[in-house]
Amino acid sequence: MGSPMPDNDWFVAILPNYPQAQTAAGSHSYVLRAVNLNPAGQSSNLFRVRSDGTISIPAGSAFNYISSPRGFENFQILYPNLDADDPACFNPLPTPTFCNLLTDPSCCLNPTTYDGAWNFCFVVPEPIYTLNIWDGDFDFGSSSRDSEGNCIKPDGLDLDTDGPNTPIPLPEWALNTDAITQSASITTEPADDNGCSNLIVRPPSVIYDLVGPNGEVYTNVNPSGNIEWELFNISTLPFNPDLYDIPVENIDPGLWCVKTMGNDKQNLNSFTLPYAVIGVDDEGNPVIPSDSPTDVPTLKQWGIIMLSLVILFTSIVFIRRQRKITQ
Repeated sequence: MGSPMPDNDWFVAILPNYPQAQTAAGSHSYVLRAVNLNPAGQSSNLFRVRSDGTISIPAGSAFNYISSPRGFENFQILYPNLDADDPACFNPLPTPTFCNLLTDPSCCLNPTTYDGAWNFCFVVPEPIYTLNIWDGDFDFGSSSRDSEGNCIKPDGLDLDTDGPNTPIPLPEWALNTDAITQSASITTEPADDNGCSNLIVRPPSVIYDLVGPNGEVYTNVNPSGNIEWELFNISTLPFNPDLYDIPVENIDPGLWCVKTMGNDKQNLNSFTLPYAVIGVDDEGNPVIPSDSPTDVPTLKQWGIIMLSLVILFTSIVFIRRQRKITQ
C-alpha cells in the first residue's frame, strides 16, 4: 500500500471497511504493519500516521521514538533561520561548529521547532494497585563542554544509578536481544545532552513525568541508561523501595500521560506501557476511544470522529544495537 511514499508529505490510502474486520462492538479494527524490504541494510525511516478513525499502539508493545533529521531541508524545518553561509551561524574550520542556541539568543538555530518533549497517553479503565512504566535505552547521563568550550563527555552531573525495583532477569520482550540487565549504566551511546553538538542537545537530561487524570504528577528522575530496560512504577500497596518507586494513595481510572522532556535529537528511546497508547487530534488532544469502559475526560463527539494524528515519528531503525533492544 505504501510504495512509493513521498518525502516530507502525506501518503493517502483509502480502504473500504471489510466484514472480516468488524468487531463485536460493530466497529472495524485494522493493524498497520511497516516492513523493511531490505533487512540486510542499516537504515532508519521516520514517519507519522494519521487516520479518520482512532489510532493506538497495543498495550504491552515495545515501541521506539526518535527525532532524527536527514539532510539540509529537514534541518531547516527544525531551524527556520538556519543559514550555513553565515559565519556567525556556521564555522566549517577547523572543526565544523554551529553557534550555541542555548547561550546566544541571536544564534541562527533560534527559534527551533523541536523542544525535546514527547507525550504518550493511555486510559486506565478501573482503579488499580500498581502502575508500571518501562523505559528503554534512554541513555540517561549528562555531558557538556568545559570552560574553554571543548567537548567533554560525560560530565558526571547526572548519572544513571541502579533501580532496585527493576526485576531480574530481563523483561519478556527483551529476552534473546542485545539488551543488558539493568544496573548502574555503562557509558551511554549517544551521550545524553551531548556537549559536542549544539544541533543535537535538548536539556535537561532526559526525564519524564507520569501525569494522572486529576493532575497529579510523578517524576522519574533516573530513567534507563544504555541498552537497558528500567521499571518505573507507582503503587498503593505498602511501600517497599525494592518493589515500588513512589507510594500513592490511589490510582484512579481515567486518562494518564507519560510526558518526556530533554529528548535529544538522534537518540532513540523506547517505552512499554501497560495500556494502549492512544492518538491525538489535529490540536494535539488525546482522542479517547468512544467505547472506553470508564468515565474519563472526553472530547466533544466530533472530536472522536475527527482525524487522529499520532505525533510519533515511529522509527524503524535497523542499526543492530538499537533494533535488537525491542525485538
